[in-house]
Amino acid sequence: MLRVNLPIIATLIVLEAISSRLSFGQELFVGSQIPNGGGAPAGLITVGRFNSDAHLDIAISIASAPGKVSLLFGTGSGSFTSGGTVLVGGANPYAVIVSDFNGDGKQDLATANDGTSDASILLGNGTGGFSAGQTYAVGGYPRYLVAGDFDENGTIDLAVTNQGPNTISVLIGNGNGTFQPQVVYSAGDIPRGIVAADFNSDSHLDLLAANRGDYTLSRYTGAGDGTFQVQNGISSYQARPSALVSADFDSDGKPDLCLGSEGLRSLTLLVGNGNGVLNFSSILDGPASGLPVDVAHGDFNGDGKVDLVAPAYFTPSVFVFLGVGNGEFAPYLSFATVADPNAVASGDFNEDGFDDVVVATDGSDQLTILINQAPFPDTCGDADGDGYGVPGSPACPAGALTDCDGAAAGIHPGASDLCDGIDNNCDSLEGYDRDHDAYNTCNGDCDDWNTSIHPLARERCDGIDHDCNGVVDVPAEQAGSIQFDGASTFSWNASSENGLKYNVYRRVRTSGSFSAPACFLANLATATASDSTSPALGAAFAYLVSGRNGCGEGTLGNDWLGAPRPNPLPCP
Repeated sequence: MLRVNLPIIATLIVLEAISSRLSFGQELFVGSQIPNGGGAPAGLITVGRFNSDAHLDIAISIASAPGKVSLLFGTGSGSFTSGGTVLVGGANPYAVIVSDFNGDGKQDLATANDGTSDASILLGNGTGGFSAGQTYAVGGYPRYLVAGDFDENGTIDLAVTNQGPNTISVLIGNGNGTFQPQVVYSAGDIPRGIVAADFNSDSHLDLLAANRGDYTLSRYTGAGDGTFQVQNGISSYQARPSALVSADFDSDGKPDLCLGSEGLRSLTLLVGNGNGVLNFSSILDGPASGLPVDVAHGDFNGDGKVDLVAPAYFTPSVFVFLGVGNGEFAPYLSFATVADPNAVASGDFNEDGFDDVVVATDGSDQLTILINQAPFPDTCGDADGDGYGVPGSPACPAGALTDCDGAAAGIHPGASDLCDGIDNNCDSLEGYDRDHDAYNTCNGDCDDWNTSIHPLARERCDGIDHDCNGVVDVPAEQAGSIQFDGASTFSWNASSENGLKYNVYRRVRTSGSFSAPACFLANLATATASDSTSPALGAAFAYLVSGRNGCGEGTLGNDWLGAPRPNPLPCP
């Protein structure tokens, strides 16, 4: 299990992100390895242009004392040369990000230093050199940071998550590379990843932080003057959420959110509606046993839609999800790495128009470069006219995902599943299971956006039909008038409701009419009962069955007109 503050030794793997497998079912890579230039252990990765040659470069935080950042300068062909290391001024840096903190048009670096409870600013000179790090005090065990103009004065500010005191620190920039003392805001338990975006459409930057310890999000609504209003305890719908990335996954112009995890093998998507609220969208499963402890986005197949990549920690692989553009993603594609990848970043390192991926891998200090040949077809083979080709191509009007049925216009990656026995949307599933609760829209899930609602869920007595039986909280009617002679075993149709018990009531007819129902058997776990008593000569027994759960007992069958019969004498 990953621990909060242990250093992670790293290999860096540069993956030319979409191999021909994405279009043709093949994998074509040419691999090579070089030292990462900083030794180990390493933390996270960022991508920028640090020297004057316009090619993408890489910076890696090296968790050492004294801490440092290793630089790798890109050649534009997918290869890199060592740019040396720069001391950050603190110890054990974990996160590293790129921005322009002094407004000179040259890219600078910032690190969160876990070992000394500070953040470092390294000013770039535009030719690959950086100043020694200037540190600023933040909270204990800082982990992630994000940059943005929070006070809207044209200069860049910082926000840092602090695991020790469960806070975030906001440092307002002075515009010359220096910062004002931190302003502290509360967070949930063990805050990790943090992103900045305008989530409520008021033109001010907001912040969202993932809290690993209590599985929540903290929202910081920006006022535009560098201050924030805090809301903690927002459900993340994710176990041990760690890294975050924000992008527009459904093409509606509003920022959405993707959460990595240190507890599950899946990514969680939350869709923004532009008013500050993020709604659960779906869960994206990765390889078995692989934890997506980091996540990044890019356009890996050149179709202009947002794709996702994450490391599968505990496996030797990363996995890629190709976006449809409507908030849905195709099933994952897996690419081999050295064992236990722990960090990712993306960029077009060989300048062929397709984003590539850098992966840090726990256990080695080597940089592995996997260059893909990327032979995408430059024409769209779309025989059925649905906008998707066979194979997929960026030239297709609907994007580069491959159509799973090139002869049927209603079957393609962007279609809706119709529960007709056909995989209409090419996701290898019948129906949707966005909430990953093992029930989908074709087998009885009445709310596929909520993991606590499905046919086998327990009612929670909150006014919501959690078990999808059409009745809120208390159970529906079970059975009425099912047996008219005694001394036998009788049964009824079992309910699928999770945790349901049955009460059996007996009525006796002696002359003309039945008596009021009386409790006969209580809290039965199965849909069967026995009565060893025989009715008197000329009499008869009738049995009524109700269901009971944690919210109470349901109605006691129906009367002869079909109306629910009240239950005045419930079983104990």
